[in-house]
Amino acid sequence: MGYTHYWRRPRRLPKAAFAHVVSDLTTILPTLAASGVVLAGFNGEGEAVISAKEIGFNGARACGHSENTVIGMRWTATDANGAVQSAQEAISARGLTGKTFTARVCDGDCSYETFLFSQTFEPLAWQVPEDGRYFEFCKTARRPYDLAVTACLVIAKHHFRDLIRVTSDGEPVNWQDAMLLCQLELGYGMGFRLDE
Repeated sequence: MGYTHYWRRPRRLPKAAFAHVVSDLTTILPTLAASGVVLAGFNGEGEAVISAKEIGFNGARACGHSENTVIGMRWTATDANGAVQSAQEAISARGLTGKTFTARVCDGDCSYETFLFSQTFEPLAWQVPEDGRYFEFCKTARRPYDLAVTACLVIAKHHFRDLIRVTSDGEPVNWQDAMLLCQLELGYGMGFRLDE
């Protein structure tokens, strides 16, 4: 498995609120980039898609971070936050089953699963809504672009309120840096709470 974030949403989200999500995400992109979060397109290459109809990105396959052969099997400290360019900076413990990291790291390839959040959800034949909401998720393996994913979900929850429900494999403490980023850049975020 892997470290994953989940959300449930209606088939169509209000167009005006979606435009606010896109605008706010665009506002924080320079800060994310300055923090070492390198975004790319769907397969980790090309440009991220941030448009009036959809937001889609992955971490960059060619992120420029050093190839970290020390990563191996990874565990994340319960209070891990931030992103670092060198895994050596973030190792907090070593054990028989792998290493524990205090921040988001990659092994020289920041890509994992694509984060896709669209204004209109196009369900496949087998996808059935529960309580009027469709299930979506993104497994990030706590690579640096996880900060962009969590920040985008904080932004979405702010604008869509109870229309969407956000849950996570992470604890609330693992969302603190995304919440703080949104608070500092957008004026909201510290009030974000994961849904049950």
